[in-house]
Amino acid sequence: MFLYTTGRDVNVYQLPSNFKDAVMRFNVGTPDRIARIVIGAALVLLPFLSGLAVFANPLWFGASVVIGAVLIVTAVVRFCPAYAILGLSTCKVS
Repeated sequence: MFLYTTGRDVNVYQLPSNFKDAVMRFNVGTPDRIARIVIGAALVLLPFLSGLAVFANPLWFGASVVIGAVLIVTAVVRFCPAYAILGLSTCKVS
């Protein structure tokens, strides 16, 4: 696996182990992923399908879609930057 930095390829397997751990760590577990996908899909679809008056405001419409998309992306990649900053993980300890 190669990491692209400053115009040259760096072999990730030759980097110090603490860097490798930081790059390869998952922090979103399976139950959390399922919840993120369900809630994210609801937030993305709700403005388009519900007809609620609150989504007539572009701010609420856009916020719902963006937050839903972020939840879906973090579920798919199994990494949440907020969890990393706070030192949290919902993955099972092996």
